[in-house]
Amino acid sequence: MPIKEIYKSIVDLRSLVPSKDVNKAFTNLVHEAVKFDNDGKLTSNEIKNLQSLSAMAEYELELYWAERIIKSKSPNLELKQFPYIQNYIDLTKLEINSLNGCTRHKKHIPVFIGGGPLPMTAIILARKYNVSSTVIDIDKRAANLSKELVNALGLEKLIKIENYNGEKFNYRGFNTIFVAAL
Repeated sequence: MPIKEIYKSIVDLRSLVPSKDVNKAFTNLVHEAVKFDNDGKLTSNEIKNLQSLSAMAEYELELYWAERIIKSKSPNLELKQFPYIQNYIDLTKLEINSLNGCTRHKKHIPVFIGGGPLPMTAIILARKYNVSSTVIDIDKRAANLSKELVNALGLEKLIKIENYNGEKFNYRGFNTIFVAAL
């Protein structure tokens, strides 16, 4: 599908809350984004708008899944249903291998800036690699949901969630900093 058509389908969405239409539009965007040869170019304003809409859609997706997992009778099983979990598992494996290659520190003490309502990398680091971390987010709703989610998953001993501005946070004691891509 041409990028201009994908752009229009996203701009025309009434809501960015996960739905059949939202999922289809962003799946099309991802498929087009990984190609090296686009059939059409977007203007710089269209690109900025698309980045903003993508960030909002990602936030809505995380809200939806965090609430869904929290409300589930089996939160750990529900987490496995998250459609992008394998992507996060694969990326986290790359990240942990990079950290393991670092010989400057005996132990890495990570902080995540902008963890959102669904701090997947921190969750996977805790579950698969027994890595403790702190996750901060300036958005109070995101931090509160994230804290509920971590508790529902039984990871509160490994993951600390704080509602904090990353620009004012005291990073003393942390030697590994992850910054949210969005």
